[in-house]
Amino acid sequence: MSILSVFHCTRPAQPNKVLTHATDIATTLAEHGVQFSQAELIGQPRPGAGQPAVLEALGSEVQALSSAHGCAAVSVIDCDGSNAGHAPAEGEHAYDTPETLMILSGRAQMSVRSGDWVLAVLCERGDVLRVPGGSGRWLSLGDHPFCVALRMREGEGDALPVVSEHAGPSEFPGMDEL
Repeated sequence: MSILSVFHCTRPAQPNKVLTHATDIATTLAEHGVQFSQAELIGQPRPGAGQPAVLEALGSEVQALSSAHGCAAVSVIDCDGSNAGHAPAEGEHAYDTPETLMILSGRAQMSVRSGDWVLAVLCERGDVLRVPGGSGRWLSLGDHPFCVALRMREGEGDALPVVSEHAGPSEFPGMDEL
């Protein structure tokens, strides 16, 4: 089940509201410029398979997904609990262009800073989250990451994120604490 927890920056330990219905999640995120949808997936790559195997298992579906979201750069997050080295870097950051996260297997929590609010979305298989360019965000995969996800961005694949000046993710509950 997808879950949205909305925090005010002055109260990072206690969510202002928690939503579990996809329509409510999408509506609340849209108020902050974040798009949420759910997609039907054909393949289900197993965590730990590696980026080449994941892309091969999805075949033309990757091209269709990246085209549908207007993304040129596609990378794979692939963690099976034993390969923490494939987990994305921690810390709040932003890109100049929009970023789309699609969960293919397992779960992940994407948190997005929007003004005085932090929107923490616990995503599961088939969830698609599109974060606008310039928005601070961070990803939590939990203490024992078990997830395969596509991370798609507009623009060049080697664009570097801008690290945030905010105190950041450590103030807010991660995936295992919610």
